[in-house]
Amino acid sequence: MNVIVLKSNEPSTTDRYVDFLNAQNSPLVTHVHQINLLKFSFQNLDLLKSKLFTFFLDHTNYEHYVRECFKCLIITSRQTVESMQRAFDLTAHNDHPSVHTHSGLDNNSDKLLVYCVGEATAHRFNQLVQSIKKVNATVDSRLILRCVSDHKQNARELFKLIKQDYELVRPNVRPTSDQFKYALYPCSKIRRDDLSNSLSESGISFEEIHVYDTVPCDTGKQKLANALNKLHGNNVLVFFSPSGSDCVFKDHILNSLIYSRLQDFKFVSVGPTTSSRLRQYIEPALINELTEPSPQALWQTILKISGQNLNS
Repeated sequence: MNVIVLKSNEPSTTDRYVDFLNAQNSPLVTHVHQINLLKFSFQNLDLLKSKLFTFFLDHTNYEHYVRECFKCLIITSRQTVESMQRAFDLTAHNDHPSVHTHSGLDNNSDKLLVYCVGEATAHRFNQLVQSIKKVNATVDSRLILRCVSDHKQNARELFKLIKQDYELVRPNVRPTSDQFKYALYPCSKIRRDDLSNSLSESGISFEEIHVYDTVPCDTGKQKLANALNKLHGNNVLVFFSPSGSDCVFKDHILNSLIYSRLQDFKFVSVGPTTSSRLRQYIEPALINELTEPSPQALWQTILKISGQNLNS
């Protein structure tokens, strides 16, 4: 069985899913291929920098920040952190992070609440803070970092945490203008509506900035076409996003290569949103959705698929 992990371009050379599958040393899996099918196009970085500059870098104007600027920062992906890094033109700092995740909230109106989805995103944000400290050594003292797990219900869990904290700090947040927004939400141009809708419905004001877009990578598509032409027997395609699904099935060459040998493929989705998009292109019975977005869950799904194949 060949497993093709369809990812986005990342700074690291290998992916944790790929590393975990290779570590199993199982005869069930002949080869594990990582193909970076998508890339990120960053945008609105000057606007993002202007929104973040006062708090992160201009400590001389801190009182202005308390009066005029947002109270919390919402980070739902590692690409959002990279957009911040690019906005400040900083190099990622690899020292051990010093900003710790808070399980509780002290009721201080002079802190910036930073909400991250997933430990990997929080870790990357902490690395960014280490770089910013070279310019402003006290920046980490102003942060309260809050984190929710990276799983299929992360938008719901993140909103619950934001709303819980909002009720605690609201008495101390006194905006001085109609333009005041409680939260800054830098995100993907094609982000899901769940979190934004929940914030709006609850009366939590926020400013949304689209700081990156996800686009097909031509080199990745060519690599996938070459792999599909060479690989025979059972193949598992692992999709991590709706964008990855569109990239494959809206491409005439890739679509034709898959449908000409559809019986040779099994399709794995990391979550319900990706599964929903895949169902627009293939039969639901061919889609295997992970119980959670983790390498362990992917391995269990591959074992299940292998068992189904052996019994057929």
